[in-house]
Amino acid sequence: MGSRILERYERTADGKVVLVLALDEVDAVYNPFALRDPRQVRNLHPKLADYVVECVRELGTEPFALILWLPEQVSDAAQQEVRSSIHDYFDYLQHLGLQKWRRQVWRSAALLLFGVSLLVLLTSYANFGWSGTSFLLDLSAQGLTVAAWLAVWEASAAWLLRRVTLGEDWRVFKRLALADVRFRHDRPAGVLPVLATISRPTGS
Repeated sequence: MGSRILERYERTADGKVVLVLALDEVDAVYNPFALRDPRQVRNLHPKLADYVVECVRELGTEPFALILWLPEQVSDAAQQEVRSSIHDYFDYLQHLGLQKWRRQVWRSAALLLFGVSLLVLLTSYANFGWSGTSFLLDLSAQGLTVAAWLAVWEASAAWLLRRVTLGEDWRVFKRLALADVRFRHDRPAGVLPVLATISRPTGS
């Protein structure tokens, strides 16, 4: 991690990078359109979740503390509920990402198997001396050869690209599922909440 990027952030007394979320109230953490059901994982506000994910992605492997900066004191029970909600939400995304990765592996494996099998059949077609016996068969064989190599290429490229993308997302979600969530209760009235900052047009 470059020192210039880390210089943007403060650090806690124990050396962790500080990610501050200035909020008007503790419930601003949650998606206002999500149903509040204690049996389900409460969704975080999408803009807030995206902001936190990008910050953690920027930090790489640097240890961090997520600090919710509020204008008023909230109860210990409310703090624990928010901590659990943040952890549960990103734990859910972590498992969802793992499921996507498994589906991608199966799709790539199936496509690769199809391409390789088709190449074996086409090789057999040429080796058994059938090549040259029919113009239409030869033309079809050439087209199928291109399709087979495209399938092999698509399977390999998709697996490699998705592996990088999904793997990085999974690591970020895992870190946030175990995040050190702290609270501060001295936010001045003049400080914009983080959602207003995120939503603010460029140049304003």
